[in-house]
Formats: sequence, structure tokens, C-alpha cells
Amino acid sequence: MASLGGLDDNDIVVRNVVEGIQICDHRVALKYTNFILFFNNSDESFVKGGKSILRVWDIDYKNTKLISNEIVQGHMRRIWTTAVIDNDDKQAYLGSTTGDIVAFDIQNYYLKHFE
Repeated sequence: MASLGGLDDNDIVVRNVVEGIQICDHRVALKYTNFILFFNNSDESFVKGGKSILRVWDIDYKNTKLISNEIVQGHMRRIWTTAVIDNDDKQAYLGSTTGDIVAFDIQNYYLKHFE
């Protein structure tokens, strides 16, 4: 399970809820973060989105750390509010405050389709 901390600590925290232990955390700009969504077929990757920020995070369980990969958005600046990941964990479809629906390749970290 991944959790967004509050503005007082600015952390994403990953926990093993079965064992009740913290696995790792990472300091981020939470005031710009709106959601975290895990991949469907992996407990090692999730998407984090918000104000002009879209990243795929990989959990390194062995070294207890998070590794971020920024998705290339080009000139596009949006406030991402929601996301759905396809069943194959290849694309994420994101909604924004402007009403756009955008598809991103979350395996290779780039914009695929814009409507």
C-alpha cells in the first residue's frame, strides 16, 4: 500500500500492511499530487499524478527505496485528477481539470494520444 503523507512531511510512504511494516518512503511535492494508482499486475509500480506532474514509481523492495521515472508530456501542462491503467499495464488514461482524456505509455514514459 502506498500513502501520501500530509503537507507537513511531504512523503510517499509504502507499507506492507499484512506485516505492519514500512518498506520505504520518498520526499515529494505533495501540494502538487492528486492521486497514486498501482499497476494492475504488479505490486512494484504505481503512477503518481497531479499539477503538471506525472511519474511512474518503481518500488525496490531489496534496497528499500523508490525510483521515479518522469513521463514526458512535451508542452502539455495539466492538473491530472484521475487515472485508469489498462489490463496489460502498458497505458494509463488520465483525466484533467480541463476535461481532456490523455493516454500515456507507462512502460516507456511518454505521451501516446491526446483528445
